[in-house]
Amino acid sequence: MKLCKTCGAKLSDDEEFCFNCGGNTEQADKMKAPIDFDDVDETSVLNDNSFDEETTVLNDDNPYQDMYSQSPVQQELDVQQESSVQAYVNPYYNQDYQENNNQSEYSNIIEKPSFKDCYIKFWKNYTNFSGRARRSEYWYAVLANVLVSLVSMIPYVGPVIGGLYTIAILVPTLALMVRRLHDLGKDWYYIFFALIPLVGQIIMLVWFCTDSQVGANEFGENPKGVN
Repeated sequence: MKLCKTCGAKLSDDEEFCFNCGGNTEQADKMKAPIDFDDVDETSVLNDNSFDEETTVLNDDNPYQDMYSQSPVQQELDVQQESSVQAYVNPYYNQDYQENNNQSEYSNIIEKPSFKDCYIKFWKNYTNFSGRARRSEYWYAVLANVLVSLVSMIPYVGPVIGGLYTIAILVPTLALMVRRLHDLGKDWYYIFFALIPLVGQIIMLVWFCTDSQVGANEFGENPKGVN
């Protein structure tokens, strides 16, 4: 039997042109008749070597053909591989992985110091003009000094105490300003910008409000611990 290339009409073997559309024909495989399983001999099927394991070819296009034929070891490996893929695509798939990753990422960050710690450090580094000072260390010390200076408003004894305190904080304040400039990667002589009326003071204010320079610089490591 032949099949028409154009319309697929069934033709006899000796016909070269289709009676339906007039196109060329091609030799078709003979159609197999449906199998009547009532007529099949079980003995002949069991002895048939056409379904031998060595000659059986699996269809690679069907992903479900060998689903239940895998060994327990192979199935366990597949489950582990799927879990690894899920953990990569969705970090929350594995909570232990997520927690360990966060700990390693933020383990070097130093917590923000308290108001009390900054004021104590202000006096401990009385003449320390080296190293770096972060924003919170500078502004907490400034706030503490302003609060203490309010004592000068007390009648009689206030001006005396306020004057003595101003003299006492002069050197550590200059040291703290230099360390704050170091934290921005600037040398000590930039402090003279404060002597410029108005413009210089605004520049200094902007600098002291700027965040720390990332990573280490020539004056030391980042006081925040951020690389």
